Amino acid sequence: MLGASIYETSLKYADDVRILGTRGHGVAAERANHIIDRMMGKRATLEGDDNSKNGADRIVGNDYIQTKYCRTGGECISECFEDGKFRYEHNGKPMKIEVPKDKYDAAVKSLQDRIERGDMKDLGITDPEAAKDIIKKGNISYKTARRIAKAGTIEGIMYDAGTGVVHATQAFGISVTISFAQSMWRGERVEDALSDALETGGKIFGASLVTHIATKQIGRTVVEKSLRPMTDYVTKEMLGSKASAKIVNTFLRKSGQKAIHGAAATNQLSKVLRGNIVTMAVTTAVMSSGHIYDAVEGRISGKQLFKNISTVGAGVGGAAMGASMGSAVPVVGTIIGGMVGGILGGKASKKALDSLIEDDAVSLFEILKEVFTESISELELDREELNFIMDYIFDGKELPKTLKKIHAASDRTAYIENMLDPYIDAILKSRPMIVA
Repeated sequence: MLGASIYETSLKYADDVRILGTRGHGVAAERANHIIDRMMGKRATLEGDDNSKNGADRIVGNDYIQTKYCRTGGECISECFEDGKFRYEHNGKPMKIEVPKDKYDAAVKSLQDRIERGDMKDLGITDPEAAKDIIKKGNISYKTARRIAKAGTIEGIMYDAGTGVVHATQAFGISVTISFAQSMWRGERVEDALSDALETGGKIFGASLVTHIATKQIGRTVVEKSLRPMTDYVTKEMLGSKASAKIVNTFLRKSGQKAIHGAAATNQLSKVLRGNIVTMAVTTAVMSSGHIYDAVEGRISGKQLFKNISTVGAGVGGAAMGASMGSAVPVVGTIIGGMVGGILGGKASKKALDSLIEDDAVSLFEILKEVFTESISELELDREELNFIMDYIFDGKELPKTLKKIHAASDRTAYIENMLDPYIDAILKSRPMIVA
């Protein structure tokens, strides 16, 4: 599931890189209006990514729409004409022109003036009132579109959250299904399996949403530009246009888009690679946040932190690679490829690091066993009493947390002894009194 999440976020990153351009707010407006229309239950699709000349940016229902988000309503309309002729038509009829909601009245007035001058006679439009049917009021304002295109704004984060919820919901559904199946295969009760699956799904949903938002926000910063020379070198100099086209068209075919070649293919693959780099970095940071918190609180050592983050990073990289390779297989290839890549990457890294760095858990467990043995050696416990205390102290689910608390203690031996005392007292109190 991790690999599939990275893969999808990388593609979204590549799609939205255009938001960084000089007309990035126009792209942001297309995307934002599209999301809002979909949320309102309208049948809407994005069409502008194919860059066809004078083609529609969006289709909503049966309406072909060209989005124009300019500084004034008059400029929105001026961009719709070339050499005195209206540029955007479909089957002999003018497309809808979508303008900022705060520029709507001015845009209508500007088009009415054009119609009165006869600028749309070739399309059979002579009535100025027709302008109200051609101009479509956008869902957002010009200012909002510009703020979406910038990093760190509330509008931009809300936009990224809107696209991320869809992505994270898919990750939630798949992770719940896989987790539930695994629990049932282990023989757990349905109630427990469902509870564990929902908990796992919730964590995946949160991590996917945070990763998606952070990745998209980084894509609007100088980081995107700084990575471009490296990824351009890989696609243009190392792979070449033919290999790049073959790889990138695998992605496009899955999303139903037309194949591209030449410079268009190398540029698109370069964007996807940058998306992979940023997404992997963000995912590693999100997944490592718990380890970092443990280190700050003193529950794990610096060596353990390094080892944990290195293992997470290798798992993330393996998952991303596996998902990309698996994307050639319809539907399940990305998911399975990501799972296998993540497991192999993480295991390979851990095996290599195990030979260099001993886990905190290994050394702490030895301390726990030593103090435990000394504490009970004089009690002459029977089997039932021994099992009672071991069930609590060496509980499989709680043991990792217990070891972290021991690590954080200033006096680990004293901490373990204090931890054992209540259970030892309970055993002693339960023994029958000997009356002389």
